[in-house]
Amino acid sequence: MNTTTLKRKFSIERTALLIRNRALEDLPTVLIGMGLLLGINLFSIIVTRRAMFNDGSGQVWTFSLFGSGLLFASYAFKGMHDGKAGLDWVLLPASSLEKYLAALIEYVILYPLVGAVATLGLSALLSLFETMAGGSGGRIWMPGIKDLLRAWCEYAIVALWFLAGSAAFRRRPLLKSSGILMLYVLLMSSALFLLMHVSAQYAPNGLGYGGGFSFSFDGWSSYVSRPLPESAQSALTIVFDVLRYAIVPIFSVGYGYLRVAEKEVRDEVQ
Repeated sequence: MNTTTLKRKFSIERTALLIRNRALEDLPTVLIGMGLLLGINLFSIIVTRRAMFNDGSGQVWTFSLFGSGLLFASYAFKGMHDGKAGLDWVLLPASSLEKYLAALIEYVILYPLVGAVATLGLSALLSLFETMAGGSGGRIWMPGIKDLLRAWCEYAIVALWFLAGSAAFRRRPLLKSSGILMLYVLLMSSALFLLMHVSAQYAPNGLGYGGGFSFSFDGWSSYVSRPLPESAQSALTIVFDVLRYAIVPIFSVGYGYLRVAEKEVRDEVQ
């Protein structure tokens, strides 16, 4: 970093340095986590000659990868709220945008990408150990690109939400962000159920709706006395996609960034 870089309002170099520092700070925790997974599976191989996580469809690996990413995202801005280290965080030679963008790139893009490669390598290593122990070798975690992209898309939406929660909440950001997300899903489910019920009551020929409705980040479903018209199903799908793929990410990014910027402005004034 040089004098010219410091004078710029936005610098790719400063952002890259922030990402590097975050990666180095998280590395010990990541290594401990991988060592724990390795130890659990080695114990499983010793006892049953089968690597526990390689036994099945590989969903446990996927959950471990994206679950750990959400955990990191939920504490991405813990330094900003620290009473002692908070001032050091504010005085970092970087703008609010650079600090927020570094966290976003680290936990929404880089962590899943590097983590997927590391998970594949660990799964392959355990398969080798299982074969050496006389087992079948299990099933190496190697999801298809399409499935992995779909899983990453769902992960990215929730990770952005948790980043916003980390910027907003000083204590227990994971618990509070999860609670608010569940409340949002419940409210959207109730609103869409009410919409379908009202439509069924006032439509000229009725929609044949006589059951219930549920909404989640994995999809929507309804149980009805007669099938919903195709137009109603299409409209419902569009509404759900807008709520999931547009409203949640846009709100999360905007709110998270504003909270980071607010923190810097408030502390600089003080």
